[in-house]
Amino acid sequence: MDNSSENLDKGKSISHQISEQKKLEGETKQNIAPLSVPIVAESHTPVYNMHRYFARRPSNVFEAIIKHYTNPGEIVLDPFMGGGVTVVESLRSRRKVVGVDLNPMAWFIVDSEVKKIKLQSVLKQFGQVQKNAKKEIYQLYETNCDKCQKTAIIKWSRWSSVVKCPSCNQMVVLSDTKKVSAGRYQCPACTITFRASDCQRAEDKLVEISYQCPSCGHSLHRKPTEDDLERYQKWAKKLNDMVGDGLIEYPQDMIPDGDLTRDHPLYKKGYTQFYKLFTTRNLLANSMLKKSIMNLDCSFEDKKALLFVFSSSLSWTNKMQKDSGHGWEHHGYWIPDIYFESNVWDMFKKQFNGGVHSYWKGKTYSNREFGNFAVPTKEISALINSESSYWLLCQSSHQIPLPNGSVDIVITDPPFGGNVQYAELTNFWVVWLKEILGTSGVIDNALEAIQTRHTGFASEKSLDHYEDMLYKIFKECYRVLKPEKWMVLTFHNRDLKVWMALHRAAHRAGFRLPSSTEDPNRGMFCTSHP
Repeated sequence: MDNSSENLDKGKSISHQISEQKKLEGETKQNIAPLSVPIVAESHTPVYNMHRYFARRPSNVFEAIIKHYTNPGEIVLDPFMGGGVTVVESLRSRRKVVGVDLNPMAWFIVDSEVKKIKLQSVLKQFGQVQKNAKKEIYQLYETNCDKCQKTAIIKWSRWSSVVKCPSCNQMVVLSDTKKVSAGRYQCPACTITFRASDCQRAEDKLVEISYQCPSCGHSLHRKPTEDDLERYQKWAKKLNDMVGDGLIEYPQDMIPDGDLTRDHPLYKKGYTQFYKLFTTRNLLANSMLKKSIMNLDCSFEDKKALLFVFSSSLSWTNKMQKDSGHGWEHHGYWIPDIYFESNVWDMFKKQFNGGVHSYWKGKTYSNREFGNFAVPTKEISALINSESSYWLLCQSSHQIPLPNGSVDIVITDPPFGGNVQYAELTNFWVVWLKEILGTSGVIDNALEAIQTRHTGFASEKSLDHYEDMLYKIFKECYRVLKPEKWMVLTFHNRDLKVWMALHRAAHRAGFRLPSSTEDPNRGMFCTSHP
């Protein structure tokens, strides 16, 4: 934590805290030149580790950008707030900030990062969920201890894809088969080499479990017994019965055709709906857990906090785990041929208060860093008058409800062409959170400023669409930015065409790069308003 946070009295007003920050930073900056000092990226602070998001930029880099280009109390705009780095670092630096994103999951994550929360109240409700749901969920993971024969709890299971050899029609369990290269195996019957993704698939097979016995402390990795397999089938039947009786529900939403379904190829592997990304046992456990949270008799903010933790834990309880130590880590729906199934309750507890990536640690950090400074609003006048410090908007940034010349700087990290399909990815969480997000299903991404790498589906987007949306958004940024102020972008893409689309969009919107004589490092800034 830097000295600006250590020395601020969290009980003081927003205006007073801004004044204190001005004293810490010194003389007011005017006629600011482009940043010229290299910044070494550092690891994320705990607030960003609470929930996964995609392509977050290093927080210390954005903190440096914010402090270089602005003065305390000025208003920062991020039209692509994503995982919230600009918003969080602006508030930490005692700047006021407007964050905008059409993705409801981005809004939900950033709102959870910055909103002050009474952690003891959330802890009390976590205890209630533990009382109501832990025992029932743990029953799904019961096995017999090999040492004392008492009931032990499975911590994780390993599953293998089973495919039909295209040559001899032998059913092949991939975990028991020689792997030749990535995705390619040798049939043990006829010895031909085949690509697993090209083969007809059978039901996945449970091939290993890892348990710990609470009675004798014995832990073991071993193959599942017949009793383990029978127990699993019992829970699969229970899921169907409970859904049929209306006792629980899980999202039935289809995975929309798009870049990611083509990349991995999901439909061909049978993954047509989001619930199929979970084993039957974990689908049942997650449904039970969500129901327990939704049934809490508590404040909306406490319930939302625990749904945030639940959403975070979904990244650790799906089939996209390549081993027991990693959750969903790719920018896509890559399902390993041999994947791991983690215990749902254990992952939920871990994400709440069990480690370095926990909600408890992240919110302890943000509550301390923001103190009384992080005050939300829904109107610009409250920001201008320092009655509040941030405004989060869930909408496209091509129309922002801000008056002309009302913000001091735009700092953002635009979508990288077709590198990251944000809406496609975040649909994984959105379908589980409809009640809290106010959505009816997957995200409407018609206005998303991206390019798709594949074509032939309803939501395909061309490079022209990407440039046009950037132009509309940058034009709006130009309108709300004060004269002679900066728009600062970070951007990464290896495709020159995507870079040119970004530059053309900014130029058409009214921004320009200074000449090398004005500044050798170059940069974008707003020259004047029409």
